[in-house]
Amino acid sequence: MLECADAAISVFGANRVGMHLAPRGDSHGISDANLPETFGYVAEQLGKRKIAFIMAREALGPDSLGATLKKKFGGPYVVNERFTFAVAEELIERGDADAVSFGKLFIANPDLPRRYREVQR
Repeated sequence: MLECADAAISVFGANRVGMHLAPRGDSHGISDANLPETFGYVAEQLGKRKIAFIMAREALGPDSLGATLKKKFGGPYVVNERFTFAVAEELIERGDADAVSFGKLFIANPDLPRRYREVQR
């Protein structure tokens, strides 16, 4: 993964490279005996490379790594997976994420940005 990041950086520059991670290790048959150590290392290494962002597909749970990975990375950290508007706001306010993306919810509701703007009023 880091070799791929380095190759992309060499072509596009670090500020135009992002990395999508699934730190819960629950997709595409991925498994690891120590997810916090593995993904913590990846986040630190990507931070040293000063890539543009990390996007993490990880729903909140007692074993969530998001806040730790954001700290170890040190750059913009975007989260995605089953977040509500209220939880998204809370994560950003706490500093556990810089942004939240709404994949499935946005696809099913293309007017989602308008709806969320109306909630804030």
